[in-house]
Amino acid sequence: MVYFTRPGRESRLARKGRTGMELEKNAVFTAEVEGYTSAGAGVCRLGGRAVFVPGAIRGERWRVRIVKATAGTVWGRGEELLTPSPCRRDPGCGSYPRCGGCSLRHMDYAEELAMKLCRVNDALRRIGGLCFSIPDILPAGEDGFRRRKAIFNVGQAGGKPIAGFYRARSHDIVPQNDCPAVMPEASAACRSVLRWMEREAIAAYDPVEGREGIRHVFVRSSRLTGAMVVTLVSSLSPSPQQTQALTARLRKECPSLTGLVLCRNNRPGNVVLAGDYSVLW
Repeated sequence: MVYFTRPGRESRLARKGRTGMELEKNAVFTAEVEGYTSAGAGVCRLGGRAVFVPGAIRGERWRVRIVKATAGTVWGRGEELLTPSPCRRDPGCGSYPRCGGCSLRHMDYAEELAMKLCRVNDALRRIGGLCFSIPDILPAGEDGFRRRKAIFNVGQAGGKPIAGFYRARSHDIVPQNDCPAVMPEASAACRSVLRWMEREAIAAYDPVEGREGIRHVFVRSSRLTGAMVVTLVSSLSPSPQQTQALTARLRKECPSLTGLVLCRNNRPGNVVLAGDYSVLW
């Protein structure tokens, strides 16, 4: 079918599905979740169009409010869960889903594996043009549920340093004192850096206010040995006395520490590791 439209009508017709249902912002519908996006958001269909609903699980029935509808994409927000999935679980984190660090903590691990396997096979078929599928996916071991790499973004709130992860699609920091998705020693190292900043009166970096300071705490640890390296990313160079105080504090409070690096990063934007490096210990 070919539509002949007056100027200004294209976007309205694009929002309609095959049934003529108008998917306008703030409209509320009842729908069942059929699958997932590559990022783990639930997918339901309204008027023949796919609607993405973060936090929804396959098989669930929701009342969905349309929050954004364009010619290519429709996003919804789950207003009321009418029929929960048996795969739904407690995220185990008070910051979820405000924090942008995780997107699947609301589903159990079996459903997470099923979602990821489906995405792999979909990519093989639709993108790769291959006529076979992967029958199974190997689950992570017990030590695979926490990340060995963590980048804590540093900021200030109430005159004190804070660290955490950016809220989705923003640079607003959601503070994390003990993130369940990273190794405990990484969170301990970050807390130690914050105490050092407060003790030494070192500010957090803020490009909007033009303030130089600490930008990130980058932590990596070894799965095999447990050894940990901390990289302090800063737009300024702390004094030798300040770096000595940081080294002493981290060595005392983080027994698994095997290295401390200062990354002097003056580059504007979101690149974490850039500029000059120096080994402090």
